[in-house]
Amino acid sequence: MTYNDPLAGTTLYHTVIHTGCKAANGVGSAEQNVFAAIGFNAFTTLSIPKINLVNGQIVEGEALSYYGKELEDPSKASIIKSCLSVTESNSGYLVDQYPSRAREFANDISIVGLPSPLTWTTTGLLLKLDGTCGAWQDFAIDVFATHGISATRINVTIAGAYNAFKVKPNIKGQGNATPKENTWGDHTLIGYNNGVNTIILDPSYGANYGSGDTAKQNFINQLDSVGIIVNAGVGGVSGGYGNIYTPKKKTSKISKMDLNLPW
Repeated sequence: MTYNDPLAGTTLYHTVIHTGCKAANGVGSAEQNVFAAIGFNAFTTLSIPKINLVNGQIVEGEALSYYGKELEDPSKASIIKSCLSVTESNSGYLVDQYPSRAREFANDISIVGLPSPLTWTTTGLLLKLDGTCGAWQDFAIDVFATHGISATRINVTIAGAYNAFKVKPNIKGQGNATPKENTWGDHTLIGYNNGVNTIILDPSYGANYGSGDTAKQNFINQLDSVGIIVNAGVGGVSGGYGNIYTPKKKTSKISKMDLNLPW
């Protein structure tokens, strides 16, 4: 049973329904309590299973992950790696940018009858059991919308003289301790207005950042650095083999002015 009727257009997969209903079971009738329970009991656990139906019974399967699973099609490794590899200029090693299942749709986004591009959708996450931040955002929006709860999409981008940021390597993601990517020009979150504040939830990392300036600082605390990627090539700030990422500010020196934090 859901808290309220699903919002129109919600993707009602078994995993979407089960995730929210299991997490919010028994929390009462206040909407903000349902949101908090799903955020805490589902997303912050970093262990959300794919639901399978076996002989009509719900069976919890493999945990969904965030840039965590090896490619199903190894032949795509080279082309995906060529879009992700980023060399850090002050040390000369790859900045944890490795091919994962989350990116396999990058060159296969026209499957008939499914959303396109699948890389950024609940559908893609459930097909691959692995997803980008956009897929995890979409999944979270659907989980809350199943209960009639409206959450907003938030996109954090880099500002000023920089074009990328790197997440600390010890920050765990959904379904895995070391996500295969950690350097981008943006990152997606969701927001929920509880009538007093807008609570910021990061579905990919299972983090509740809180609200207002506290949420902004908590997001910054997750970062290793902000900096510049040069020679990006086709595909954006992290596209093209051999790009150079130069960190300009480490965590303690990053300010809210270095990022567009739209809440």
